[in-house]
Amino acid sequence: MVVGASGTFDVNGRTETVATISGSGAITLGAGTLTAGGTGDTSYSGVMSGTNGNFTKQGSGTLTLSGNNSHTGALTISAGTIAISEANDLAPATLTLSGGTLSATETLDLATSRPFALASGTSSSISVASGKQLGIAGVISGSDCHQHLHGKFDRVVGNADGRSRGDRRFARHHHDCEQRNVGVQPIRYLHALDGSVRQRRSHAVGHRHAGALGQQHLHRHDSRIRRHPATRRC
Repeated sequence: MVVGASGTFDVNGRTETVATISGSGAITLGAGTLTAGGTGDTSYSGVMSGTNGNFTKQGSGTLTLSGNNSHTGALTISAGTIAISEANDLAPATLTLSGGTLSATETLDLATSRPFALASGTSSSISVASGKQLGIAGVISGSDCHQHLHGKFDRVVGNADGRSRGDRRFARHHHDCEQRNVGVQPIRYLHALDGSVRQRRSHAVGHRHAGALGQQHLHRHDSRIRRHPATRRC
């Protein structure tokens, strides 16, 4: 579906499914739900709005969002990729990775705390473009789910109180880095496969989760580990 510059796709509280969305016109969800996505790649630069409005990305293709989206319900990536270059491209909705990929093509900081969930029983990804940074704020919750960080990027900056809730595993497909038995101790780390790790806050991070992880990547990917001076290793 192409939404023209002067057009509006009015979901108006209904539940709608379309093959794709593209264009620069408005999509008004109301309190409805729109599901879109196929095998092809499309771009949507319009504004998706609606109080308690929900949008689900399905299909293996990539949907690039570049509008100041504002819907406040749920944003779910169940398959394929949603690519963004600015924080405002993502609506302030609850973001759920449910088998899909969130891709940052530019340096950006999702500093506004938002509900961020990993759907149970799924394997999802966060991808950052080469030389770019992604900051995430808020609690990432989930159980029995895998989150992969991948791509040829310089670093990923963890700027959130990541709290372990259940069996939540990070980058399981690259090494055995399981975030288990951490309880609710705040941790602040993400890692880069081809770059460096930067830890912003002075939290004690267990050797298994930070030190050993860094050593593995020094060996396997010739990466460098950068730590804030206030950060200490256990």
